[in-house]
Amino acid sequence: MAEKQIKKEVLEGDEASESSASESSIVNHDSKLLIKTKIDRFLEIIDSEGNMKLSEIAQKLNMNQEAAAEWAKILENSGFVELKYPLMGGIEIVRKIHKTNDEIKNG
Repeated sequence: MAEKQIKKEVLEGDEASESSASESSIVNHDSKLLIKTKIDRFLEIIDSEGNMKLSEIAQKLNMNQEAAAEWAKILENSGFVELKYPLMGGIEIVRKIHKTNDEIKNG
């Protein structure tokens, strides 16, 4: 019952948050309700396809390059990706590899 109410609130939202709700998806994973955003999708694309040009990921997410660049900088500042600025061509986004808890414990 609570899941349906949350889903309804997220999908309906108020007028101010209507656009952000339309860019989110609700996923039921292991009996937990997860909300996936477009920035989650951004990281999933980098994970699955590897290094990408900023223009390519912007196109895949159907967003302008300025917004994609802003998100990429946020992700870089948070340690998830690295931005490379080659002499020729556009900005390249490189996913940083993070160790899992098991990898940290095992050295």
